[in-house]
Amino acid sequence: MAITITQVLASRTLQAWDITTTADADTTVTITSANGYAMFEPNGVDAIIPQFVVVQPLIAAARISDWIWDEANTNNLQIQVLATNAAGSGDAAVQARVYALAPHSIM
Repeated sequence: MAITITQVLASRTLQAWDITTTADADTTVTITSANGYAMFEPNGVDAIIPQFVVVQPLIAAARISDWIWDEANTNNLQIQVLATNAAGSGDAAVQARVYALAPHSIM
């Protein structure tokens, strides 16, 4: 059982991670600051919840697993993604890409 989270895009307003799981029991992915997650207001200090979180399936197994966004949380600075079906989530290839988009702000 192992989950690998690889950040593939890191900008001020858009971030993305690839999710790889190696066992069907790997059904919960938590993206934290340890994985590069950091979304902040333009002041660079106040943490914010992304306006949009999108989970893009990259292989057929990801559609079987049915990955969904569960929560985004500023207290822990994390995004949580769940596989609603444990079958198919154990494919060792990159299964899904998670995108987080910061809210638009005009300052």
